[in-house]
Amino acid sequence: MIPFVAAFRASCDINATGEALSVPANATIRTTVSAEPGPCAMTLVLFGIDVPISTIPTTPLGQNSIYIPGVSIVTLGVVDISLDLRTSMNSTTRVEDPVQAAVSPDNHTWTQWGVVRLDVDSGGPRFGSLTTTALNTAFTYRVVLSLTVLALGVPIFQANLVDLGAHDGVPALVTPLLVDLLPSPPNLNDPAQVTHDGATLSWSTAGEDDIDHLEVWVADPSLNVSYRLEGGAATSLRVPLRPLTTYRAWVVAVDTGGQSSPSRIVTFTTTAEPADGTDDGPVGPQAGPPWTWIAVALVVGFAILGTLIWSSRRPPKE
Repeated sequence: MIPFVAAFRASCDINATGEALSVPANATIRTTVSAEPGPCAMTLVLFGIDVPISTIPTTPLGQNSIYIPGVSIVTLGVVDISLDLRTSMNSTTRVEDPVQAAVSPDNHTWTQWGVVRLDVDSGGPRFGSLTTTALNTAFTYRVVLSLTVLALGVPIFQANLVDLGAHDGVPALVTPLLVDLLPSPPNLNDPAQVTHDGATLSWSTAGEDDIDHLEVWVADPSLNVSYRLEGGAATSLRVPLRPLTTYRAWVVAVDTGGQSSPSRIVTFTTTAEPADGTDDGPVGPQAGPPWTWIAVALVVGFAILGTLIWSSRRPPKE
């Protein structure tokens, strides 16, 4: 502070805590950072002699006055002089991967020890799996030493002796942050093998490892039906349907955090039920079974044979 006359040194701690955090996609949640005083050792060096300041055992915040002994005695309590230690602290909180989330407010001035509330925003909807990053809170501590002259306990003069500067706390407070992105929507294909009693739905997914299950939805004008497929490995499902009915179908991916993303919606109509109760398929003569043609041939043969027999028995014309 004064070369060869006075110096000051200190080593002070703070106890800072945060909480591990998980933020859904496109959401904002509230968290807290707490700061409390830790042990502190301050020493005033006068003419090379260490004078420990034992009245400040923990890290101060605000103004602490140290009265110079003997002055009040000499002045019979009329005048007193104090050295004032004025301390302040700021903190800055950042997301280590700023693409994943943002913090508000990111700067805070601590006027007293306690808790500050922060909002963590994961930003707009983004697709993917779980993303791991961290909240990084750095503390800066400033110390200013001033002199105050008091008359009958009332300050009549005050002046800053020296600004001891701002000092960054090491290490910074780091708390885990998990950003749970939305699952990628499945890519649903057009329905295949559409018949009077069912259709085959198929799709593809991004293969994300936090998919909890898939939901296959089929809806007609009067009813919605869903099928739950555990995990994300399934790629197709044959669904039972009714004849001559128009359906809408879609597939929903649901992750372990309960977030969901739907595929596009496909619309299709089932065929009519075959009149003879057989399965749907190509129609026409080529589709008939072989015995049909055998029966036709037999009928034709018997008709020809009957005609020949009838003709042979007719009496000749006169």
